[in-house]
Amino acid sequence: MSHPEVMKAYESCQELASAARQIGQENPATAVTTIDYRPEDVEAFITAARAALDQLDEAIDQEKAALAEQSGASEGSAADAARKEIEADLAELDEERRRLAALISEAETVEGKLDALVTAAAQKIMGVTGSPEVSAGVKLVLEGVLFDNPVAVEGIDAAEEIVSQAAIAVIKMCLEVQDEVDRMEQGLEAMMASSEPTAGSGSDSASAGGATSEGEASEGEASEGGADSPDTQTGEAQASEPGGGGQQGR
Repeated sequence: MSHPEVMKAYESCQELASAARQIGQENPATAVTTIDYRPEDVEAFITAARAALDQLDEAIDQEKAALAEQSGASEGSAADAARKEIEADLAELDEERRRLAALISEAETVEGKLDALVTAAAQKIMGVTGSPEVSAGVKLVLEGVLFDNPVAVEGIDAAEEIVSQAAIAVIKMCLEVQDEVDRMEQGLEAMMASSEPTAGSGSDSASAGGATSEGEASEGEASEGGADSPDTQTGEAQASEPGGGGQQGR
């Protein structure tokens, strides 16, 4: 949960979370921590892929220089064979470059869509927690009323319903946005897998392709090892919430 807007949404849920726990409702702040989009992970992959693209460009320039040099060499079957080998390596490098450039473009597109999706969801959550009605309901639930006053009892009942519905709305939004985040990230991962360098590339191509694979490995490690599991995130949320140790989503 490192996206700045998600962190703001989490902070905005603290009082609602306290009120929700008080009436036995699931914790909306914990739900916000399940929005597992880390923009730095996608950016790290794009940076690594761009570095690999630069290496490919260098390898292509070297092959072109070698081809020009070979074209001016003596004629004969050996010279022809050498030129054909260089041309084959150059074709593989060009194809690898095309695929890597397409991957970078797609990753940048997905990054933009993910950011827009998560930002919009966070703003909707803050819209719920910051609404006058929810704020008033939360305040009434947290401060309590004198229950021997029939009007006050009616007021607290309405406040509890407002808090309950707000908490449910936030939790629903979090589940929906994370489903969409997962779908988009799976699409990016599939494209990354399809970008593996072509087998049989020349030594320069293998070097450039290796950089691509390292970028993918880095992304995989970041997404699998770097991100907290929902259980860990839940624990962190409990520890940081006011009056931690209250009821959790059941």
